[in-house]
Parts: sequence; structure tokens; C-alpha cells
Amino acid sequence: MPIERHDFAGSGKTPVPQLSIVIPCERDAVSFETTLASVLQNRPDDCEVLVVQPRAYSDPYQLAGEVSFVQAPADAESVDLINLGFQRAAGSIVHVLSCDVEVREGWTEPVVARFADPILGSVSPLVVAKDGSAVVARGVRYAPGGRRCVCGATWRRRAGAWRVAGPTLTAGFYRREAVLEVGGFCREVGEFLADIDLALALRVRGWRAVHEQESIVTTGQPVVTAGLSLRSGREAELLFWRNGAGIGWWRALLCHPGMLVGELAGNLHRPAVVLQMLGRAQGACVYACRRHQFLARRDAGAAEQRVNRDIVPLSRGNNPAHKPSARPRAAA
Repeated sequence: MPIERHDFAGSGKTPVPQLSIVIPCERDAVSFETTLASVLQNRPDDCEVLVVQPRAYSDPYQLAGEVSFVQAPADAESVDLINLGFQRAAGSIVHVLSCDVEVREGWTEPVVARFADPILGSVSPLVVAKDGSAVVARGVRYAPGGRRCVCGATWRRRAGAWRVAGPTLTAGFYRREAVLEVGGFCREVGEFLADIDLALALRVRGWRAVHEQESIVTTGQPVVTAGLSLRSGREAELLFWRNGAGIGWWRALLCHPGMLVGELAGNLHRPAVVLQMLGRAQGACVYACRRHQFLARRDAGAAEQRVNRDIVPLSRGNNPAHKPSARPRAAA
């Protein structure tokens, strides 16, 4: 799909956009340009587009006037690129789109309307296979034992029947203020688990998450699994210990052993399960040693948000629908 130029209408001073679309690009240029072309052809007028990548882009289509190319450090991972995009974004709503995702006209309209709810922190669009054969994801949810689950691979259930913890990293809309308040996406839990980790952190702070059936994006990438490795085990265990208090320690600690036994029993035929279990032990030790660092980073994000606000845009404490956790720090 060729990239076409779309000039903004009007003249004079450019207004601050309500929506910022962030495309993290650490993969091949073909999938990135497909995504960018789709966005430029279908985006609303009052938005900005940021492409964050760890390498210089030659800009063969001369898009610098309507796309902001943000240079990240050479060793930046996908989560780092997204966090940098949130820092540079001007919009109050940030839409993250992974490479190889394509959008259609009007896909942002029902979502932006949703953010009129002052305690809404994120909206998960409907992610569909490019050939229309299946739903790839409606969002993510969290099993109390410590497992990330992808919601909904069927067309038959009503949108209202789906309750999600938050969007997948494939595509998601976020209130920028809320994400910065919890310190952004956590690199330590890895790209595969960063979406559910952020979703749980937002929920503990009192932000809501919903699924929007009418916002549809397509992707050619299937749902991926983390696999079995030392790293994936460490990241999975970090996810559990970082978020156990947010769902209740009694419930988490009761469910976690069963999840571990199920994971071990289901993979006894795979030698890599030993690395997975060693990684989980390592993850528990890492969190025990660095717990204060996780708490400090998240608290610093909340403090910075309070300092940077000229006015308080949300009266969450006075909203009867808002019932923040009695122990918000524990989500870090």
C-alpha cells in the first residue's frame, strides 16, 4: 500500500491535537509503511502521528511535515519506544498501533467519544484478522494465579458481554495522564506482558477499561505466546508479584501454586520447562530485591503528574463511581 500525503485543512496556528497516534517501529520497514499508510489515509483531522524507532528513517515519501519521527536509543525495545511516544505526545488520548496493523475510516470516533467519561483510562478496539476470518483480540484480562489471557476470538457474543482489563499492545487507546501517572509500561515484565501489567496498574489507581466493538483494526499477526524460557519465566513471575496486592494477596497466593503446577504438568514433555521454572524463581528474587525501585518509579510518575497539571482535569475523588483501591501503591 503506497503512502499518500494528506495536507491539513486550514491555516494559522496549529491547534493542540486531542489524539496522538504512536507507532513504535523496531521491525521491518514493509510492515511499518503499511501501517503508516493506513493511518494517514484514514486519520481524523485533529490528531498527530508519531513514529518512534531506534534507527534513522530516510523518509522517502517526505512525510516530515505531517508525521513526527522520534529517534530512540539504538538499544531501545518495543516497550521503550512506546513510553517515549507517550512522553512526546501532545494529545490527551494516545493510540498505540503496532506495525502490521491497518485501520479503517472512522475507527477512532467511537473511542474518542468514550473518553468523555472522566475515569476512563483505556479503550480496547476490536482486533480482527486481515482476511476477516476471526477476531484476534478484544483486549486482555488477568487470571488471579498470574496468567495473561487474551479476550474473545468469536463474533457471536455481544460487545457488552466482554469485560477486559485493558487493550493489547497490538492496538489500544489510553488516557495519557493515566499512563504517565503509573510510570508508563514496565520494561522488566517484557513486551508480551507489558499490556496486562499496565492494565492492572491503571485499575488499582481507579481508572476504568472498556472494549469498543465499533472501533475495528486489522492485523496479519496471530496471537503470540511467550513460550518457555528463562526470560519468560522471570517476566511472568515479576508480573505476579508486582500485581498480587492489586487483586488481593489471599486470592493471588491461593491461585498461584495451582497455576504453577498446571504450567509444569502441561509442559513436562518439553525440556525448556526447567528454564521456565528457574526463571520464575529468579523473578521472585528480583522483585524481592528491587520492590522499592518499582514503587518509587510509579510514585514518581504520580507526583510528576500532579506537579505538571495547571488545573485538575478530573475530579475522580468526588466522583461516586470512582472507588480507588485502599492500597494503590501495591500495584507497582
